[in-house]
Amino acid sequence: MVLCIEDENILHDAPETDELAQQLDLNRLRLLADEISRHVDVAASDELARVKTATAALELAGIVRPLGDTIMSWFGQISIVSAVKLFQHWGVFDAMPDEKGDSISYSELAGRVDVDESLLLRVSWMLTSTHVLHHITTTTGDRVAHTPTSLQLRSAHPMASMFQVMYNNIVEVSTILPSYFDTYGRQEPLGPSRVPVTFYAGRPELGYFDLLHQDPERVVLFARAMNIKLRRSPITEIYNDMSRLLQQAAKEPGRIAWVDVGGGNGNTLRIFRREYPELKAEKCVIQDLPEVVEAGKRAAELDVGIDGELRGVSWVPLDFHLESPVKGALVYYLRHIFRDYSDPVAIQILRNIRRSMVPPATTTTTTTAAGNGNGNGNGNGNKDSHRRPAPSRVLISEQVIETPLSVYSALVDFTMLAIGGKERTVDQFGAIAAGAGLAITGIYRDKDTPNAVLELQVAIGDDDNVNT
Repeated sequence: MVLCIEDENILHDAPETDELAQQLDLNRLRLLADEISRHVDVAASDELARVKTATAALELAGIVRPLGDTIMSWFGQISIVSAVKLFQHWGVFDAMPDEKGDSISYSELAGRVDVDESLLLRVSWMLTSTHVLHHITTTTGDRVAHTPTSLQLRSAHPMASMFQVMYNNIVEVSTILPSYFDTYGRQEPLGPSRVPVTFYAGRPELGYFDLLHQDPERVVLFARAMNIKLRRSPITEIYNDMSRLLQQAAKEPGRIAWVDVGGGNGNTLRIFRREYPELKAEKCVIQDLPEVVEAGKRAAELDVGIDGELRGVSWVPLDFHLESPVKGALVYYLRHIFRDYSDPVAIQILRNIRRSMVPPATTTTTTTAAGNGNGNGNGNGNKDSHRRPAPSRVLISEQVIETPLSVYSALVDFTMLAIGGKERTVDQFGAIAAGAGLAITGIYRDKDTPNAVLELQVAIGDDDNVNT
């Protein structure tokens, strides 16, 4: 949204037109215009093209927008968010007809949600003027209709849940950030407790997820929000060394091949197994909180809404902050875990996993063959028990940022600040890996997004400290 500021008092101190023109990077403007032209024709059918078009258009608008408008436009965005929050609270989006082409008069809508019509109309103006809702003028009176955007704000849509999570973690928390950093110092939150979101809630002694589980409704809200599938966050497409891992897994039939640490309801593992049928269910483990594990196990047993990819998978309760109960697995996979935590907590999580890993053969440790997931040694009890297993690997699937950050990457990082987490560069991932006695042995990047998979192994020479 671009606000056009016409108040001469606001623009009084703005530079003259010629001076402003000199500030414009004309070469950059042409590059952005070319970027938009290249992708706009296929934007209707290609989500990535839409993202690139929108990103370029936003930057272009930011360059050419009058200086006073730039600052005022920030408050325009806040006003949109405030109006949406109010309409969600009143149930306005749910009360509107959702069939394509349908509309409703403002008077009828006001009656449905028990809001004064003049007040409803004023809040609607913020949303119709920015095309969140569609205003319709007729001979019998003004009406309003849904847009594709507003349909996603109905309570049944996961994006409505995501909006509320983001509202809690950004808008509400922003009001206490000055007092938070005055209280705990001007440094990154260390977590997991005493983070901005728990400080805002008046429960600073809790971590974010502890606070979340105090309120069952917020747990449901969070789970629905996390179910949103964004194509800009690929799952199986980035790591291109799966064939080698699967071949190694076939050579060690008694060994757990894949542990999805913090794997939730198993969606990620299900996608991997669908893509790689050789990844046998009985050699896979999903670890998460006890209540998540129980729910996932029941769903897998009933085969509710799935094609059986999780039947035969082991479900193991896990506390991130304690040693992994599954020893000697080939792969420990963590997707979008470390962004939720500060560096000290991330190091501790990795250190706990490292204690269960098989180090590379070049280290001095004498290691028996990997266990079957229960800490009982090799699962086949035969000659394989004398053969050294392949080293364990940690695969971290996260956004890996590079400076200068895109708006999207910066937004995600700023959101993570509220819960004590952060996005990281390669060097920052290397630092937390080293802090846990691990080393990055491979970096696999997505060509279109900041997403990447980092491969880690026990650092050479660190085997003497495995239990620290």
